[in-house]
Amino acid sequence: MKGWTKETEALLREWATRTAIAKTAHFQLVELFRRRYTELGVPVVVLSSIVGTGLFATLSEDAVSRPLRALAGVISVLAAVVAGLQTFLRYGERAEKHMVAADWYAAVNRRINQLLALPPDQRPEAAKCLDDVRKEMARIGQQSPEIGQKRWDQIAADFGLAEVPGARTRRRRSAATEPA
Repeated sequence: MKGWTKETEALLREWATRTAIAKTAHFQLVELFRRRYTELGVPVVVLSSIVGTGLFATLSEDAVSRPLRALAGVISVLAAVVAGLQTFLRYGERAEKHMVAADWYAAVNRRINQLLALPPDQRPEAAKCLDDVRKEMARIGQQSPEIGQKRWDQIAADFGLAEVPGARTRRRRSAATEPA
């Protein structure tokens, strides 16, 4: 049986659950950051367009009222602030990093599920297989952006993974950085 026992299968099944949780969490964060990117990006475009149109319109007029110039100035500053926030918060970049992590976890999850679908006598040696999966999960965890403990706990509960309360107090870099 190449070392496959109930315990090794149980460990692999737990890792399958952890990688599924990680994939789900990272995909949720992709959606969150894409939505925030749009929520900041649309106002930048609208405000910049208003300022540009207002500036163009004032070129043909000799006397523009002081309140109208003040309003154009406020809108211009607001557009610059929102554009600065969009750049500083890097929502697009963050969404992309979470997408890479989600895809990577999905690939490992498929690999684990493929192994579990095989009869034990057709699987590679258990010790090497578990070691390879553990190393891959650790590599992903090291290179992935944080998920956050609260999000992890919520999704883990949805998947029925019982975590020991308070066992992991630091923020998670990924859902599977610390395989059991």
